[in-house]
Amino acid sequence: MSCSPRSGTPIRSPPRPSRSFIVTDRGATLNRAALADYCATNLAHYKQPRDIQVVGQLPKTAANKIDRLALRRMAANT
Repeated sequence: MSCSPRSGTPIRSPPRPSRSFIVTDRGATLNRAALADYCATNLAHYKQPRDIQVVGQLPKTAANKIDRLALRRMAANT
């Protein structure tokens, strides 16, 4: 895994469930069950992602930072 930003997805009442966007290294495979178990073991309950989405690359701004607004749009479309 090379990068994993998180984004809140809009719902009507807090807390907002989070979605993690995972970018894997080339040729690597991702075992979602193992990743979910790792998060459950090593993260507090409120920090655990509710959904995991694997993407090829992350959207970037002109300043080469992660475009979090684009991530929210991606989360809303899926």
